[in-house]
Amino acid sequence: MDDMKEIMEDFLVEAFELVEQIDHDLIELESNPEDLELLNRIFRVAHTVKGSSSFLNFDILTKLTHHMEDVLNKARRDELKITPDIMDVVLESVDMMKGLLHGIRDSGNDTDVGIDIEDICKRLTAISEGEAPSAVARNPAPVEPEPVAEAPKEPKPEPVSDENLSNLSDDEVEAEIERLLKIRKAEDQARRAQKATGGEAPKPAAPAAPQAAAPSNSAPAPKPAPAKPANKKEDKKVPAPSSGASADEQTIRVEVKRLDHLMNLIGELVLGKNRLLKIYDDVEERYEGEKFLEELNQVVSSLSLVTTDIQLAVMKTRMLPIAKVFNKFPRMIRDLSRELNKQIDLEITGEETELDKSIVEQIGDPLVHMIRNSCDHGI
Repeated sequence: MDDMKEIMEDFLVEAFELVEQIDHDLIELESNPEDLELLNRIFRVAHTVKGSSSFLNFDILTKLTHHMEDVLNKARRDELKITPDIMDVVLESVDMMKGLLHGIRDSGNDTDVGIDIEDICKRLTAISEGEAPSAVARNPAPVEPEPVAEAPKEPKPEPVSDENLSNLSDDEVEAEIERLLKIRKAEDQARRAQKATGGEAPKPAAPAAPQAAAPSNSAPAPKPAPAKPANKKEDKKVPAPSSGASADEQTIRVEVKRLDHLMNLIGELVLGKNRLLKIYDDVEERYEGEKFLEELNQVVSSLSLVTTDIQLAVMKTRMLPIAKVFNKFPRMIRDLSRELNKQIDLEITGEETELDKSIVEQIGDPLVHMIRNSCDHGI
């Protein structure tokens, strides 16, 4: 249970960061819809959230992210142009993702949150199929039968039956990986159901065979050989997670209470250093001219410098860039601009400035209030 709790905490921390990144990047994408690199980055982040939520069996979050991912995939293939109306729907789905994540954090699952994603999923599906968002909003009924077909999911097994797996495109490899993950997830659910009812030992081994047999519908023997080129293509397709992992190795998450405790210890150390300096002054007056004073002076000076450096280093660990607050403003300005029907351009400078964590948390709400007032009354 402790391991599962730790996995859940890591998932939530990462998911909240990724959704925050999606929110910020989508606003940037709206002003620069031709930026394919930015669009691919947004798609990869959404794909990561979908994969993590699917692994932890958060089916509602997985379904919502999958529908949003379909729209982004169409856009990055240049089959769909991102318009403000489409962006409204995508951003609404991001808001629902945030609500689901808050519900998962509070209740441990996404089923008791009370968020209905059916309507937004229908609208996302309609957008990916080429319908205008406004038409979807006015006519929700005709959209209902369309997602039932779920055409994109049906053809996914087709590339597997092809013997020339090495000729698969990147998208086909990605679709095959997703299909195999779904098979694995179904097997895991079946295993858990068997454990809940009878707990038979040989059963978990049984699904492993269909997993190996599923890709080869025609000849079982020749399939393992061409499967290896497919793995090579998978390695080419998945540099993003590996690069993300290497980036994560450069940082470590630390609880704030540990930093607070470390700050208290440093405060005690600084008090001890100041007392030592005072004692050294008294000793120097009493034993002026003694040889040991020079050596004592070197030790005291070195200790004073190291203590000061440690104090500054610990203080910097609590520093956060003000961008953590500023990054929320582009989305807020974008929504206000459409709500008030005003053309508003937001320019942010100095977001790299660092402040203590407590200050960053306190100035967020006043700044939001000032910006909303300026949009309502000053523009």
